[in-house]
Amino acid sequence: MSMTAERRHGEYTIRARRGAAVAVPVMAVGRVRADRPLRCSNAAPRWVLPTSRRGFTLVESVLATLVVGLTMVAALNTVGASSLTQRRTQDRDRAMLLARSLMAEIVAQAYEEPAMPAGGFGQEAGEAATGNRTLYDDVDDYHNWSASPPEERDGTAMTGFERWTRAVIVQRVSRDNLDTLVGTDSGVKRITVTVSCDGVPIASLQAVRARVWQRPAALVVP
Repeated sequence: MSMTAERRHGEYTIRARRGAAVAVPVMAVGRVRADRPLRCSNAAPRWVLPTSRRGFTLVESVLATLVVGLTMVAALNTVGASSLTQRRTQDRDRAMLLARSLMAEIVAQAYEEPAMPAGGFGQEAGEAATGNRTLYDDVDDYHNWSASPPEERDGTAMTGFERWTRAVIVQRVSRDNLDTLVGTDSGVKRITVTVSCDGVPIASLQAVRARVWQRPAALVVP
């Protein structure tokens, strides 16, 4: 027995040459074309369900959120460390600039008080009366000097350095070992300039100032 198919309102109508017409749902016959004859089959109809899209489960969503969060934390830590390193480098550069400018001023002074070469150590009378460094004329006048914020020689405060401090220590040291302090003048003085920010030392610079050594007459080469 042969059959033909007609589609009507979402279903196929199977018309047999002998017998009555039978309406069969579209899903039961699968891919059937109305212009082709159908063959009878004793197999049970196979229903094809539409394929559904699979979404994220709750566990997958939590894991994805956790991974993204950890990645963001690592990225922020990296950016923060980079910014901190950059700021510290800038602070060191500024501190060294402050230390070098003050050290250049100090070593340009005389080794000892010009008016009294055999005089004492430190500031003489009247040198601190101005409140600035304009009257300092030898290196040990700067001993124990400090200013916050750093100041120019005339006492003018430097702008942009409100949290900074410059301090100077001048010491007599042995001419044979610059790390050995001596109580009497050996002809060598060690100068240390320390620059701090918020009380934390950032840079320290040292220099040595010596009295001019006169070669003995017996060693003078004609």
